[in-house]
Amino acid sequence: MRIFGERHPLDKRTEDVSEHILVSHIVNILIVIMAFISIHTEKEIGKGLLPTYVNHFIMVVSALGIIPYALRKLLSESDFFPRFLTVEFVILLVLFPLVGILVYGTGGHSGAKVLFMIPVIIAATTYGKTAGLASALLAVLILFSYDTSHLERASVSKMFQLDLIFSGVMITLAWLMGGFTDIEKRTREQLLFMANTDSITGLANHHRFLERLTEELAKAKKNSTPLALIMVDIDYFKFYKDHYGHQKGNEVLARIGEAMQGLVKEPHFPARYGGEEFIIVLPGERREVAQAKALEIEKAIESIPFEGAEIQPLGKMTVSVGVACYPEDGASPEELIRAVDEDLYRAKYGGNRDHLRISIMDQLRALSFFDKGLLGSLKSFLTAINVKDRYTFGHSERVMTYAVATADRLRLSEDKINEIRYGAYLHDIGKIDVETDILNKEGSLTGEEWEVIKKHPVRGCDLVRPLASLAGIASIIRYHHENYDGSGYPDGLQGEEIPLAARILRVVDSFDAMTTDRPYKRTKTLEEACRELRRLAGKIYDPVVVEVFTEVVLEKEKQAGAGGQKEKQRGE
Repeated sequence: MRIFGERHPLDKRTEDVSEHILVSHIVNILIVIMAFISIHTEKEIGKGLLPTYVNHFIMVVSALGIIPYALRKLLSESDFFPRFLTVEFVILLVLFPLVGILVYGTGGHSGAKVLFMIPVIIAATTYGKTAGLASALLAVLILFSYDTSHLERASVSKMFQLDLIFSGVMITLAWLMGGFTDIEKRTREQLLFMANTDSITGLANHHRFLERLTEELAKAKKNSTPLALIMVDIDYFKFYKDHYGHQKGNEVLARIGEAMQGLVKEPHFPARYGGEEFIIVLPGERREVAQAKALEIEKAIESIPFEGAEIQPLGKMTVSVGVACYPEDGASPEELIRAVDEDLYRAKYGGNRDHLRISIMDQLRALSFFDKGLLGSLKSFLTAINVKDRYTFGHSERVMTYAVATADRLRLSEDKINEIRYGAYLHDIGKIDVETDILNKEGSLTGEEWEVIKKHPVRGCDLVRPLASLAGIASIIRYHHENYDGSGYPDGLQGEEIPLAARILRVVDSFDAMTTDRPYKRTKTLEEACRELRRLAGKIYDPVVVEVFTEVVLEKEKQAGAGGQKEKQRGE
């Protein structure tokens, strides 16, 4: 077993056992040949043997048989459990008649009978207990057949008793050595299974995948045939495990592993690559087949019911898939794995708003209000939205600054101010679900497009609500487009039904929209925007919040003007 040229730990155990068995087999065969030569050259004992030229032929054939046997064993890839009709089986076919010839030719010489132990040992150590016992019984049958047909009646009893004892020894030896062989075989199979199998999914593990990929790629190169890889990644799996625990996460992995076993059949080969990633080797298949299989797997997994799948951003358990093919994407295992990983990344994040949202949530999940670097971390999340919506660039930072200043003027608690800070900063995160063409459209939106835009507060709320560290800002995000008179969206709340933080954000968000350049309307001055807020106070906006906010804005403008006048005087 080899993994990218590295030696598998089980190879050492296998080679050690194989070496011991090989040596014992060669020694046993040599013993038979030496006994045959010894008996043949002893004239007194050798009376009655086959003609000399036949004896010579048997000795030469037997001696030459050791050479290919030894070479095969020495050059083999540590396989001491050969299939049926191997060299060992041929050796047994030669040894049994040869030992029988010695027994009959020597007139039942006890030394010749002992040689029956050798084919029994070879059979037991090669094929196990059943084959060993069968060989022992065959030897016993030959011995008793000789005893009853060649010996005088007076000596039958004594010889039969000795052969009976000898038979018992052979059967015991066959049972013992064959039993050890069976145990070693089962142990090796269990160790190989444990070494090659992922304990959670029941699929092949990472090491076995690398080994199989190397084997199949070598065949593809030799036969000039294609090969494809599919990589499957469970979306948003870390969040699922954090919410339900590792045990439920493992159940999801096990269910997907079971689905993979049903969907992928030989010669295709599924494996768990690591974490929440699976990989499939498809020997002989081109890209079109691999893409069709990837789509089949994706749909099958989405249809599997999982406990808690509804908390996932897409409301179900989903996966992303990547495909790579030999030879166009690479000619080595490393190149193909890199290519399929890159294709998976493109599928997951390249222009796919769902998976971009998942990427953001994977990072949000780990944040806490107590993290000193939280604000800096949040900036990276808005980058994803800024790429889609030019208007949001700087918008969230300005809204956060004004909202915090207004909350501070209203003398809210530090915890509430923090909620408003992060709620204002993330209030547009639901826009990750909105198409870029709609967000950046010049001119009025159609009714259908407007309905899409109106969903972003709900989607933003759904994104942060499951996160313990950000759960407090969910209502701010959901209700920041509710109007004081109940004409807003998404729930039509009115008055104090709307959380105070959301009422603050409604005012501040509108103010920044009025004073920021947009492609489809004229920008208002600060004074014009404040007059518009006061005009709509009690209808769209909370009157109290409007008064406090306009005071904050006008004070800031006054301070900015005074600062500019001082700079001008210093310049003069």
